[in-house]
Amino acid sequence: MHAGRGVLRGLPEECGPGRSHPALQGLRDGGLLQIRPHALGGAVNPEYRPYHPKSYRPRVPIFWWLRQWAYLKFIARELTCVLVAYSAVMLLVLVVVVDQGQAAYLEFVDWLSRPSVVAFHVAVLLGALFHTVTWLNVAPMAIVLKVSGRRVPARAVLLGHYFAWVVCSAVLAWALIQK
Repeated sequence: MHAGRGVLRGLPEECGPGRSHPALQGLRDGGLLQIRPHALGGAVNPEYRPYHPKSYRPRVPIFWWLRQWAYLKFIARELTCVLVAYSAVMLLVLVVVVDQGQAAYLEFVDWLSRPSVVAFHVAVLLGALFHTVTWLNVAPMAIVLKVSGRRVPARAVLLGHYFAWVVCSAVLAWALIQK
């Protein structure tokens, strides 16, 4: 061993403590080496099972989202996506009914004019509006716009989304009123 670039006293420089080459020192054991069982292909302890502790998971009540207003709005927005999907399905059903002819269309419109169906569709409309407003309010957090290397303020992104929503609604209303 070298300490301060010198050889420690009492230790040979080339051969180690056994005064012979380290690779040859193992040949003088007389066959009394300890051989590990896993080196021979056997299991060390066949009864051993690795212990995997369970991670800590605190109990959470099923209605955890009712405790804070922000959580309630989040879950309500996630649930109102079902109402948006229902609206899309109703639009597809309307297309199929129109394709079937005037008699099927009049029957469908008659069904839609029932008070219970009208009340349900008013609730669907309110849910879809809630979904739209909350989704547009989240958009500035999800979209990062940069112009000339500078980030566009979140308020500008939000107002741009609302402006696009109003323009699309106005164009759609104009197209429906014209026909």
